[in-house]
Amino acid sequence: MDKNKIAPIGIFAVFFCLYGYTTTAFLPPYRDAGEMVILLTTLGVAHPPGYPLYTLLGSLFSYLPLGNFIFRVNMFSAFCGALTIVFLFLLLRKWHSILVSVFASSFFGFSVPFWELSVVPEMYSLGVLWIVLILYSCFVLEKPILTALLMTLGLGIRMDMMLLFPVLVVWFGSVMKFKNWSLFSLFFLMGLGVFLYMPIRSLQQPLLDWANPDSLGSLFRSVSRKSYGGTLDLLSLNYVKGENFMAGIFHFLGHLTSSMGIWIWPFLACGGWALYRHGKSLFLFFLTLFVISGPFYLFLANMPPNPHALAVLEAAYPVPDLILTIVLAFGLTFLMQTSISRKIFCVLIPLFLMINVSHGFARSNKRWNSYTRDYAANVFRCTPPGAILVFHEDVQLFTLWHDQVMSRRRKDVSLISTGLSASPWYWDMMKRWGTPSFPPRSLKKNEGFLNMKKDIGQRPLVVGQETSVDPISGLQIKPHGFLVEILETGQVSGRDTSFLLDHLCIYRGTYQYDGDIEFFSSDLVSDYARAYTRWGLDDLKQNNYKRAEWNFRRAETIDPTFARPTVHRGYLRFVKGDFDGALQEYERAIRKQTHMLTLSKNYKSLPSLVRGIKKEISDTYTNAGAAAEKKKDLTKARQYYEKATVFGPNAQAFYNLAVSYWDRDWNKVVGYLKQALEIDPHMAAAKKYLPQALYRQQRGKS
Repeated sequence: MDKNKIAPIGIFAVFFCLYGYTTTAFLPPYRDAGEMVILLTTLGVAHPPGYPLYTLLGSLFSYLPLGNFIFRVNMFSAFCGALTIVFLFLLLRKWHSILVSVFASSFFGFSVPFWELSVVPEMYSLGVLWIVLILYSCFVLEKPILTALLMTLGLGIRMDMMLLFPVLVVWFGSVMKFKNWSLFSLFFLMGLGVFLYMPIRSLQQPLLDWANPDSLGSLFRSVSRKSYGGTLDLLSLNYVKGENFMAGIFHFLGHLTSSMGIWIWPFLACGGWALYRHGKSLFLFFLTLFVISGPFYLFLANMPPNPHALAVLEAAYPVPDLILTIVLAFGLTFLMQTSISRKIFCVLIPLFLMINVSHGFARSNKRWNSYTRDYAANVFRCTPPGAILVFHEDVQLFTLWHDQVMSRRRKDVSLISTGLSASPWYWDMMKRWGTPSFPPRSLKKNEGFLNMKKDIGQRPLVVGQETSVDPISGLQIKPHGFLVEILETGQVSGRDTSFLLDHLCIYRGTYQYDGDIEFFSSDLVSDYARAYTRWGLDDLKQNNYKRAEWNFRRAETIDPTFARPTVHRGYLRFVKGDFDGALQEYERAIRKQTHMLTLSKNYKSLPSLVRGIKKEISDTYTNAGAAAEKKKDLTKARQYYEKATVFGPNAQAFYNLAVSYWDRDWNKVVGYLKQALEIDPHMAAAKKYLPQALYRQQRGKS
């Protein structure tokens, strides 16, 4: 058989088997995975911009006899990923030898995040495949009309493809001297017809009908991502345009080194030079594509450099990686011109690829990842009968959506999203799920929980650990197994659920927050640390110190970076009279908190989050000062209190400083009490003792 036919078949077989092996029959912990499985298996309408072409093509795989629905959708991503490498190889064959094309396409196939995106139920691997098909149509087939159709069809997979369209149009006009623009425009417009799927399907009221795009207005709002501010993520709207650009560039450069190896840089340098010599117009074409898909996209995304934002942003990296792979191929051809250099690189490049495979496998292998499967099981095991269950974050929420809709678990439970609860279409969609209904309430603010609690009567109201519910008058918050129950003030739960977290929940995995190298698994694991911390606090209130100590230790074991259980362990030592032990725990907590503060600045976290961390540090220093006072070490206590005031306005720290100088320095006592009252004018103790201190101060002066 011809080598040109054997190579593509071999490439597809290798990468399809690799991606198929490293995917899973369970729901992997990745962004919208749960939503996408529902989407493809029920022919629904996804979150903006809708992804209609991905829905139509992916749904075909849901009918194949390949295990469960999750596995079929995952294998669709694997199929698209393997096919991407095949067409990349065929594209590279236009300019390079079989050997160079195999090497270069393998560099891309083993790279992360492309490998990871090829084993999760998302549209990204199909999106990269579509871009390769567009380039293949443009350069190998040289069919501008077909390319025009592919261009707009591709918008049904990823809307950011439109950023590449002007470059392709200029190439057709200036280099290929294409003339038939009327036919080009006709096929270009025909491709947009794929978006008609959304209103047609929405009118049929599918189980998943995001934003209900059944009219031209709602369709436009969905396609344009109006509810997302037209951005990659609403988080970016909190920053000045371009503020995070350089941080994104540095992360992308670091990603290239870690994903493809440090050896990629000399290959790219030689490739850029060789491509320029090959043809200036081709060099400018790929340079422009790279700038648009890489730096320009990072500028538009404007995502801060925190782990969550970067995990979202990484999904866009395969497109500039693809362009650089094409440049890399020119570098390999340049370096392998002589027989000696070919022999050397035929030894070195497989070694480099083996290292890349090792790195990619560690990051991308989802085969035994059961975190989402166990998470859903644990949540539903801890949910009371007939409860209203509220979640906020995407991975957790969509995982539960999948289990309730596809696996038909706990149909007695009403599952609510805080972020979507203000949207009328969301409540209409929920009625089709066959779960108990109740009056719609927006839960974007805490008052919504109070109103909902009044509306639902005796139905339990529970929320996930990742759902923020601040203390509010009329409500109390209690731990409930792996969840948190919201009760009216004075209401008694009547159920002892302390055993659920230890004895009924499933734990398959390491359950170490810093033990998993991908963000979304660690994010799920952190919820367990929060749950154990809540139970420890509940035990503290009941003076069950032994049980509280166990829960706090368990929380620290799961997430060693989490400072709150360490602070509470310090308090445990304090109430037991072990002030040395309390100081040790408080100082350990302060180290964690200051490290988190440093990270928050590096991550360009929002000011409200930074203020919250500073307040926690200030409070911990105040607690440490109290422990030092109990040891009769006033000098050290004052140092702690003074440090507490550095990290934020802390009335208690100023009050404690005043107490430490009582009968010693009345000027300082008065000054500190006044500062305490400036921060908290209602501080009863400061208001009580300030007149006495002023009187003593005046007597001292006289």
